[in-house]
Amino acid sequence: MSSARATSGDPSSWPSAPGSPDRPTGTPAAGPMADSAPWPLASPAADPARPIASVLFVCTGNVCRSPFAERLLAALAPHVRVTSRGTHALVGSAMDADMAAELQARGGDAAGFVSRSLAPVDLEADLVLAMETAHLDVIRDEQPAALLRSGLLGHADSLAGLAQDGPLTVRDVRSWSRTSRTADGAIADPYRRGRRVAGRSATAIEEMVRPLAAALSRPEDVA
Repeated sequence: MSSARATSGDPSSWPSAPGSPDRPTGTPAAGPMADSAPWPLASPAADPARPIASVLFVCTGNVCRSPFAERLLAALAPHVRVTSRGTHALVGSAMDADMAAELQARGGDAAGFVSRSLAPVDLEADLVLAMETAHLDVIRDEQPAALLRSGLLGHADSLAGLAQDGPLTVRDVRSWSRTSRTADGAIADPYRRGRRVAGRSATAIEEMVRPLAAALSRPEDVA
């Protein structure tokens, strides 16, 4: 059974997720909502030397941190498949207004975004970037093998640093993942904390996403 959840209704009535201290009370909980069509991805184990072709960002409600990261990376690296999901998603909701404004100020676009809940099929992405350690716990529960491709976004600069002689590969992700799960790589949750906090979170995410985009495969490297 999936541990990712989603609900609708009054946010003040939604329970907090265990082990998620960064998330304010009011982030929702209930069942999965997948894309209408699954990703047509090859197994990451098939060719460790191939460039990264897909990135998944994971946060709690999928309305603040992960959609901001998704849309910013999509703008910077349009040749890579980028998406985001929530462990306790506010399913069907648009992106948080403050984070959407921060995204627009950085050249991204939140138009058309809707929150979705994390499902096992999503974890087939070549690179999975979570916002806090509680999200890694959910990833482990959903699909243990996905931890080999997962880490905290706040450590993504060290992953980008591995791209010395070419674009990042699946092998690079596996090597990096082992040392990328410590709590100092967490990105604070700005949900309902105002524009100033949203700006700080947006800046922290941008500082990781821009070097990552530069290190990802060029369009001609993605079949």
